[in-house]
Amino acid sequence: MPHTKTQLNCFDLPEMQLVENRLKEINTYDNPYLSEVTGYILSQGGKRIRPLLVLLCSDIYGANLKTRVDVAVAAELIHSA
Repeated sequence: MPHTKTQLNCFDLPEMQLVENRLKEINTYDNPYLSEVTGYILSQGGKRIRPLLVLLCSDIYGANLKTRVDVAVAAELIHSA
């Protein structure tokens, strides 16, 4: 049987869009320089594998959506720091 490649687009998950929105939302500082620097770092995007894994694993254990998104955002922020 031939192997087929399946591509997972994590942005197809509505929860990942919530993570992206939250990352943009928290990047509001009184200091414009700080906002610019953190905005640049967070806008690099990348694969966002860590928040995706947090969302998927926490869903298995029945965590509520807000908690899942908050922890996924925290994982991405820690990774980006």
